[in-house]
Amino acid sequence: MFDNRHKFFLTALRQYLKPRLKADLNFPGSGRVVVRSINHLPLASHRVQKGLCVFSAISIAIDRAMGIAGLPQPALNHIRAEQIRAIVRLTPIMMAGNICSATIVLLATWGERSWWLAFALSLCMIPMAAIGLRAWWKTRFAPPRRYASARAASRAALHAAMLGGIWGVMVVGTYTDGNLIQQMIVAAVVAAIGTAGAFTLAPMPQAAAGFLFPIVLGSTAALTAIGGRAEAMLAALGVLYISVVGVACVAHARIFAAHLRSELEAVEQRSVIGMLLKSFEDNASDCLWQLDPQGRFSHVSERMAAIMGLDPGTIEGKDAGAILHRLNFCPVKSSMLRKAFTARRPFRDLEVAIGDARFPHWWRLTGEPIFDDFGQFGGFRGVCSDVTATKHAEQRLAYLAHHDSLTGTFNRVRFNELLTEKSIRAERHGHGFALAYLDLDGFKAVNDTFGHPAGDQLLIYVVKRLNLCLPAESFLARLGGDEFAILTDESDADVLSSLAARVIDTLSQPYIIDGHIISVSASIGLISSGDVTEGPEAILRKADLALYHAKEAGRGTFSFYTEDMDSQLHETLALEADLALAIPRGQLELHFQPFVKVDTGRIAGFEALVRWRHPERGLIPPMMFIPIAEKSHLIRQIGLWVLNEACRVARLWPKHLTVAVNLSARQFSGATFVEDIRAALAQSQLPANQLELEITESVLIERPEAVIETLKELKSQGIHISLDDFGTGYSSLSYLWQFPFDKIKIDGSFVSAISRDESARHILTTIRSLADTMGLSVTAERVENVEELEFLRQIRCDYVQGYYFSKPIPDAELPALLARALSAELSTPQPRRNKRRAEVAAERGKTCAV
Repeated sequence: MFDNRHKFFLTALRQYLKPRLKADLNFPGSGRVVVRSINHLPLASHRVQKGLCVFSAISIAIDRAMGIAGLPQPALNHIRAEQIRAIVRLTPIMMAGNICSATIVLLATWGERSWWLAFALSLCMIPMAAIGLRAWWKTRFAPPRRYASARAASRAALHAAMLGGIWGVMVVGTYTDGNLIQQMIVAAVVAAIGTAGAFTLAPMPQAAAGFLFPIVLGSTAALTAIGGRAEAMLAALGVLYISVVGVACVAHARIFAAHLRSELEAVEQRSVIGMLLKSFEDNASDCLWQLDPQGRFSHVSERMAAIMGLDPGTIEGKDAGAILHRLNFCPVKSSMLRKAFTARRPFRDLEVAIGDARFPHWWRLTGEPIFDDFGQFGGFRGVCSDVTATKHAEQRLAYLAHHDSLTGTFNRVRFNELLTEKSIRAERHGHGFALAYLDLDGFKAVNDTFGHPAGDQLLIYVVKRLNLCLPAESFLARLGGDEFAILTDESDADVLSSLAARVIDTLSQPYIIDGHIISVSASIGLISSGDVTEGPEAILRKADLALYHAKEAGRGTFSFYTEDMDSQLHETLALEADLALAIPRGQLELHFQPFVKVDTGRIAGFEALVRWRHPERGLIPPMMFIPIAEKSHLIRQIGLWVLNEACRVARLWPKHLTVAVNLSARQFSGATFVEDIRAALAQSQLPANQLELEITESVLIERPEAVIETLKELKSQGIHISLDDFGTGYSSLSYLWQFPFDKIKIDGSFVSAISRDESARHILTTIRSLADTMGLSVTAERVENVEELEFLRQIRCDYVQGYYFSKPIPDAELPALLARALSAELSTPQPRRNKRRAEVAAERGKTCAV
C-alpha cells in the first residue's frame, strides 16, 4: 500500500533533491533526467522513485567526496571522459580475470548441484565481457574523447553493477551448496575478483560501488544462510574489508580527479596569462619616438620620457647619442643603432639594457628610416617597448630551469649537465673529479614534528652551512627532498675524507628554528671519477650505493664506493628474488636443537631453527638470508611458516617437551599476530603450554603498552614467553619488571667467555640471582664444553643449550635423539672429535623468523 506517509516522504525528498541535482548534475542525461523522472513518474511507482533518488544522492555524495561537485559543465564532462578512458584501458585484463575466475569456480563446483547455476552465470559473463571489449576495441582506433556525458558514465557504472550482480548471485548459489574446499575456493576467487575489480574501477567510484555492492550482498547472504559464529565473523570482516577498499577507491578517485582539475586549471591559467600579456603589449608597453636627420629627438611621447626617467622638455631637440649615454646605454648596442642610422636601414626588436647594471631596465626598439616624397632622408621613426618585466620573467624562468627554487642551489637538471661535462673532461683530458652524495639523517622527523615550513627553513640553513665549508671550485645541487650532491675537482681520498668529515661535523651542529633546537646529521656516499668508466649515470648510481652503505653503517658517517658494493648488491637482489620463492618451492626446512634441564640432564624441549636449502647454492646460513628477509618484508611470511611448521612437528612429541619459536619485531607488530598464533595451535592441535615464544628487546622498544597487552593475552592462553639474547643491546631491567616473561635466555657470548673472563662469570651469576628474584627461569645458550656446563650447574642455571649436547638436526632425526636421551647418553655426552670447533663455527648462527 502506498499511504500518505510515503507520499509525504517522496514529495519532500523530491523538493530537497531537485535544486541540488540541478546544481550538481546540471547536464543532459544526468541530474535533469533524474529530476524529470522524479516529477513525471506516478506516485504508485514510489519504489522506483525512491531508488532513483537514493542513487542520485549517492552519486552526488561521491562527486562531493571526489571534490568535483559544482565544477563547470565542461570540466565535469572532461573528468568523466578521463574516468571512462582509465577504466576502458584495463577492460581486457578485467574481463580476462572475470572469465578465468568463473572458470575456476566451474572447476571447483564440478559434479555439484550448483555447477549448473555457475555455468549459467558464466555464460551471462560472456556478453558482458563482449560489451566491455567492444568498447575497448572502439577506443583503440579512435582519438581520445575529451568529453563524456553522464549517460556514458551511468552506462559504465551499470555494466559494472551487472557484472557484480552476476558474481553476487554466483557466490550465493555456489558457496551455500559446496563443501569446505569448494567454499574456500569460491571465497578466495570472490575476494580476489572483488578487490581487483574495485581497484580497476577506482577512477570511477560509482562503478566500483556498483560492482562491489552485489558481491558484498551476496557474500553476506551466503554466510548468513549457512549460519554459525564463524560465518557471522567472516561476514562482518568482509563488510569491514570491503568498506576499507571502498574508502581507498574514493581516495584514489579524489587524487585522480584532483590531477585532472590541476591540468584543467593550468590550461585555463595559460590562456588567461596569454590574453593579459597580449593586452599589455598592445596597450601599455609601447611608446613612439622620432629622430630628425641629424639624430636629434624631434618627438618624444610622455610614455617615452617616463621610460627614460626624464622630463620631455629636456629630451626634445637633444642628440639621441648623448641622451642614451646618460642612460648608460650599452656601447655595443649603441654602435649597432649608429650604424643602422648611418646606413638608413630598418631594425627590429633590438633589446638593450639601460641604467644600473645590477638592476637594468630593458627596452625593445624597432625603427625604420623616413623618406619624403622626393626621397630625401627625414630621420627615423619607431616604437620603444619597456620589456623589463618580461626580461625579468625570462631570467627568472632561466634561473629556475637550473636552480632549486627553495635553496638557490643547482637543481637535478643542471647537476646532470655539470656531471656530464666533468665526465667528458675526465675522459678526454684526464681531469679527475669526485662526487659526494649527501642525505640528511632525521629530516623526516623534523617535518613530522615541526611541520614542512620548519623543514624548508632547515634546508635553507643546511645549504648556507654547506656553502661555507665547501671548496671554491665545488658545485652544490639539491637533487630533491633532503638529498644533495657535491661535485668537486678534488679526487684524492684523504682530501675527500677530510671534506666529508668537515661537512658532517658542520651539519650536525644544532639549528634554532622558530624557537626550537633541531639536530640532524648527514650521511655521505663518495666516489671518484677514476673508479667508474661507464658514464655519469653509473657515477651517480654508485655514489647512491655508497650512501646506502654509509647509512647502513650507522648514519652520520661517510663511505667510499668499492666494487664489492656492486657485487653485494647483485648478490642481495638475487637472494631476495630466490627467497621470495623459497616457501612455495619447499626450500625452507626446520632444524631443532634441544635445551636440557641442568639438574636432571633430561631434554626439556627444542628450539626451532629455520634453514634454507637452495637448489644451487646449497644450505645457506641464516645470517645471510634473515637480514634480507627483514628488509624485504618477507620475514612475516617466513615467520608464519616457521610457526605453523614447528607446531605441526611438536604435536607428535611427548607432552613434557616444548617447542621454542623465535619471533621478529615485524612479525610481532603484525595486525593478525595473535590470530596467527591461535590458528597455528588450532590447526596443529598443539597444547598452548607446549609452545614457547622467544622475543628480543627490539620488539619491546616501540609501543611497549601494546606489547604488554599482547604478551598478557598470549600468557592467558598458557603460552610461555622468553626474552632472548639477554645481556646484549639495551638489556634494561625495566623490561623484566614490566613485561610478563617466563624465562630469559642468556646470550651465548657470555657462556663462551666463561673459561677466560672472570667478569663474564660474575655477570652470569648476577643474572641468575636476578632471575631468582624475579621468579624467572634461565637458559644459557651456546654451551660447548664440560667446563662451561659445570659452571652453569654451580650457579643453578635451569636450562642449557648448545653443541655440547647436539647440533640442530632435522625433525626426522629427533626420534633417535630422544631415544638416546632416554638411555642417559645425552646426560653423559661422548667425547667430541677435534673438528667439533670447525663444525660449531660453520653451523652457528641462530635464526628463526628473525
